[in-house]
Amino acid sequence: MRQHNVVNNQQGLIAIIVSMILMIILSLIVLGFATNTRREQRQSLDRQLNSRAFYAAESGINDAREYIKDQLALSAQIKKFDKCGSAGGLDSFSSTPGYNNIIEGGSSYPCLLIDPTPPTITYGSLSKDDSVAFPVKSATITPITELTVSWQQDNKEAPRSYGGCPSVGTFPKESDWDVSVCSAGMLRVDLTPVTNLSRAALIDNTKSFLLQPSGGGTSTISFGVINKGQVIGVNCTVNITPTTAAPKDCNVVISGLTDPEGYYMRVRPIYRNASMQFSGSVGSTFEGVQAVVDSTGKSSDVLKRLQVRLSINTLESDNNTSFNYAIQSLDSICKKYSVIPAPTSKVSSLNPDPSCAAPGP
Repeated sequence: MRQHNVVNNQQGLIAIIVSMILMIILSLIVLGFATNTRREQRQSLDRQLNSRAFYAAESGINDAREYIKDQLALSAQIKKFDKCGSAGGLDSFSSTPGYNNIIEGGSSYPCLLIDPTPPTITYGSLSKDDSVAFPVKSATITPITELTVSWQQDNKEAPRSYGGCPSVGTFPKESDWDVSVCSAGMLRVDLTPVTNLSRAALIDNTKSFLLQPSGGGTSTISFGVINKGQVIGVNCTVNITPTTAAPKDCNVVISGLTDPEGYYMRVRPIYRNASMQFSGSVGSTFEGVQAVVDSTGKSSDVLKRLQVRLSINTLESDNNTSFNYAIQSLDSICKKYSVIPAPTSKVSSLNPDPSCAAPGP
């Protein structure tokens, strides 16, 4: 028998192993780049779809604003749309001439809710130089017999404190108002019953009073016992977890509202801008003040939801605030003063106008 000698020659094996490792590494790098590219493409598409869905939701808000404006111009009722895509909801709104929830490019707002009688009235930020006036009247059979007034400074992120608020009594000076120890400003509140708007009734029944933040003030006052011009200390504490009953730092309930026709209310911040909310009796809603519009935009599989409050208050101007003075004009105003028993009148005007000529002798 012949014996064969087998030579075990392993030259070149290391090169093969190194090549395989390099191929695996290159494959992983290519796979990583491909995955990252797909992720970037998806994120870019998501951002694009998110923007389109946002604009679609804004289109729903704008359509609701135009609908409300048209209804107010016609002195017609603003309908409540409380369903999405069904009778009495979005389908009914979209079938109204001039409105279509399908937007060019395939986007749409598949859900648009309009509530013209919300249970609360909210003003996110009202300047101390402005005021708001609105009717206090319930849209339901439940009358508004009490009104909860809640407010705080409009910057919720700033440190807030109420331990050093000026003592309640005499009207405090603005120089005495240290924001570091008394964050919120005061509120001037005017309430007028609606039933009788004669001159004598306005003088006798209108109540104007001042709500002053305090670390140990009251939480309830009665409209019937409020003195005109009275300064009332209201309990204020830093509200870490706002609730429906106490949405802001300063909260007071005005009870004893007995007029069956409701009231007119004017509120003006003093010394500080204010974020405010007003709520009525349990089960009551506000009529003719604000409409809550909830719009959901859709683009492909991305949804975006927006909620805003639109004014339907005829007492407000275009900037959602009330006129603070008896007369407002964009032109010069000519005032004529008569002195009696002097036989003539004199004209006083910083910018004389030919139409404002002095009367003859």
